[in-house]
Amino acid sequence: MMNLIADAAIIGGGPVGLYTTYLLSKRGYGCILLEKKFNIGLPLKCAGLVNPRVFELEGLGQLRDSTFPQPIRGADVYSPSHGPLEIRGKSEKAVSIDRHLFERSLMELVHCESGDFRLGSVLCSISEKAGGGWHLTARGMTGNIGIDTKMVIACDGASSSIRNIIGSEYPQDFLSGVSSEGVVKNACPESDIVGVFLGSKISKGLFGWVIPTQRDGYVKIGLASKGEGNIHERFRTLLSDAGFRDFLGIDNKATMYIPVSYTVNPIPIGLPTIPDRSGMIFLGDSVGMPKATSGGGILPGLESAISLMRYLSELDEISDLRTEDFYLYWKKNEGKELVKSGYIRDMINSLTDVELDKYVEALSDPDLLELINEKGDIDRPVELAARLLRHRPSLITLVPRFIPKIMRIIR
Repeated sequence: MMNLIADAAIIGGGPVGLYTTYLLSKRGYGCILLEKKFNIGLPLKCAGLVNPRVFELEGLGQLRDSTFPQPIRGADVYSPSHGPLEIRGKSEKAVSIDRHLFERSLMELVHCESGDFRLGSVLCSISEKAGGGWHLTARGMTGNIGIDTKMVIACDGASSSIRNIIGSEYPQDFLSGVSSEGVVKNACPESDIVGVFLGSKISKGLFGWVIPTQRDGYVKIGLASKGEGNIHERFRTLLSDAGFRDFLGIDNKATMYIPVSYTVNPIPIGLPTIPDRSGMIFLGDSVGMPKATSGGGILPGLESAISLMRYLSELDEISDLRTEDFYLYWKKNEGKELVKSGYIRDMINSLTDVELDKYVEALSDPDLLELINEKGDIDRPVELAARLLRHRPSLITLVPRFIPKIMRIIR
């Protein structure tokens, strides 16, 4: 067995694991990253719609051009019986990126900072050492690996192996997600507008989407939903939906969609209770950090890595790092909006189609649309919701049973 020593062992080579390894290596920490797959960025597991602020994070500005970003300035929102609600931002509100190229570019950043990157390495065991720190064993391409490390950072996704090994709780909620990319024949969508599709037949608890790409004729199509119903049947329903055809400019009833990729994956929402340990942190999907209002996890995960760097800079020794203390720090800083969005998540889960229609119809008011267009931010839904409710208090009474939770958002 090969025996290695590191300041940090990062488990999982997705965007959050790669970025965490990059930031730690840049600060002089000796890092080993274990990734069970052999091909970074595949299969595609998300829509790749991100806030432009991603490219303002430390070191990521140089990745913008290499990921072929497609600027997005608005959305057409279709409720079960109405639509579209046309939202048109006054500036770029999001970018549609090539997720595979994004992760490959992150991997190059890690290599530039001399991070030890090990593909095809599966974590087998983890144990706390008597004198402090952790001992890990992994099965790699060239045999077994033993790693002694001061801290372990779990970035290994919704099915986290570390969470399962140590017996940590699961995130509070799980959605089923379908993500696909392909060509819709005879379609003519706008290049900078996304389609959003609501309703219980397509999605229970979230929505379906169509996102343009820079590849001529290609779109990203997907949905996320609570567990009720067959996710593949929901996807077929989306493809035949009247709003979907309207958004793409398809006149005939039959929609010919030719997918080049199609994946189904869980989307974890909401932090669980995490055992307080020395030198162990969970980030990203492994601990339910995707946005409760959209299921997007890239920016929250990357920001949690930045939060960890700031927290580490305030400690005298790595041994002072404790799970519970870090999450308290994160919730007061980068995680504040994410935690509050859980209030909206509870309401979204219980909305009926009739109530969805009510909200979409109410938001079509020109004054409210102007506010959404000016202040809307896909990663700050709580802030926008509070602004809308203060501007138009009557929105509170649309669904009376939500009043107590809405009051928590306004405060």
